[in-house]
Amino acid sequence: ELRSEFQTLEALLHTLEASRHLDSKSQDGLLGFGECFSSRLVKEALCEAGIKAAHVDARSCIVTDAHHGQARPIWDVTEERLQQFLRPLLESGLVPVLGGFIASTADGVPTTLGRGGSDFSAAIVGAALGAARIEIWTDVDGIMTTDPKLCSEARVIRKMSFDEAAELAQFGAKVLHPATLGPAMRENIPVYVLN
Repeated sequence: ELRSEFQTLEALLHTLEASRHLDSKSQDGLLGFGECFSSRLVKEALCEAGIKAAHVDARSCIVTDAHHGQARPIWDVTEERLQQFLRPLLESGLVPVLGGFIASTADGVPTTLGRGGSDFSAAIVGAALGAARIEIWTDVDGIMTTDPKLCSEARVIRKMSFDEAAELAQFGAKVLHPATLGPAMRENIPVYVLN
């Protein structure tokens, strides 16, 4: 499975080398390969651990505008595709594994969701499927009173409203990107930040 992805990557690199031009569209195509590789590997690791899993290419489900590097989802198409691709897997007991951060335009051109894109992907999928909760896994124990790298007395804030979390994100809290909260707020799905 990875061989064809590597061949596609190699072809893209040759094209970029020949053109000596890297625009945001090409960069989105290039950046997505890591997510494609890692999601396929995670799916295999889950299967090896006895968990029935299926790989789903996020680029076939999350449909965006063509604003490369910071694409925005086209909600109705994205929701329809997520239901189409993921619902049958979930109903048959499979765990869908998708790369975060990546998407594509309606005509299949790869895009990326920008900073916080993997968390945003989780929120998009959770909202489309009516999840009971959305979990964001990161390197801190949750949303904290300050940056724990700068202040050893930082404490976890156990619970806060969407508005409070959005305000913190808007003013630079790195643990959540403002875009991540949008889908969760719209569907009133709690977001857990876990380490």
